[in-house]
Amino acid sequence: MKIKCIFIDIDGTLVKESGYLSDSVSSENLEAIKDYCSSGGKIVLATGRDISTTLPVVKQITQVVDASCIPYLICMNGSFIYNSDGTQILVRKSFDPEIPKNFAQIACKSRLNFFLVNSQREIFFTNKPFSWLIYLLLFRKRYPRKRYSKDMDFSNIQKAMIFLKLPRVAYWRSKLVPIFKECYFSSGPKCFLELVDKRINKWYAAQEVLGYLGIGAEEVASFGNEGNDILSLESAAFGVGFDLKEKTHLSWDDSKIQFHTTNEDCCGVSRAIKEMKNRGLY
Repeated sequence: MKIKCIFIDIDGTLVKESGYLSDSVSSENLEAIKDYCSSGGKIVLATGRDISTTLPVVKQITQVVDASCIPYLICMNGSFIYNSDGTQILVRKSFDPEIPKNFAQIACKSRLNFFLVNSQREIFFTNKPFSWLIYLLLFRKRYPRKRYSKDMDFSNIQKAMIFLKLPRVAYWRSKLVPIFKECYFSSGPKCFLELVDKRINKWYAAQEVLGYLGIGAEEVASFGNEGNDILSLESAAFGVGFDLKEKTHLSWDDSKIQFHTTNEDCCGVSRAIKEMKNRGLY
């Protein structure tokens, strides 16, 4: 068996996980990707980012490999599939409208700072000062601002997020998970939670991409570090789980994960690809 395509998450996997989106791919990771692609392999970035924050990472990778080595981009956890340069949307999916509607109502009652993003790349939030601060720091250059209203259109919402003032992700996850059984919560930095619809998943998007490429699941690797990556890790022929230090927050099935590494030094992708090479997978 040879691995013909690797699906790679960005934040916490390919680059450092932080409150601000990093575009800095380590030289070690770039060199490993170059080595893999030189053998004919393909890379597909599968991320929770939108296309505007994904393309700078693509630009950095294509400084060492040809653009044809990254034929597709999976963004916003599978809500969008783009062609290699992000100019064409091949697939577009949205939440069931009742999910973000209920999410926003509960967040309002709990006085949480939440954000909703729709397929037109508009962002909705309340007038809370902390929400405004987050918008100005993270989203102002990417999304035009719309004021949240309980009567707004929820039919095309594709991203739902909470930013906490204090690091209480575990507490709020325990409160929200029983309410949103059709979803799961992905957490990044200690004060961030994202609601992910189980029907819209990176692996489901990956399967569509594999159809375009004519590649089977038995010829695929998947690298990731978060809850929205687990199905991909367990379904791919070679799944690699990433953590900052130890395996502490992912609940994958160990029998279905082929390799586990740290991304504390931002070189985890390099180690994973070298492990593939050592096993004769490319």
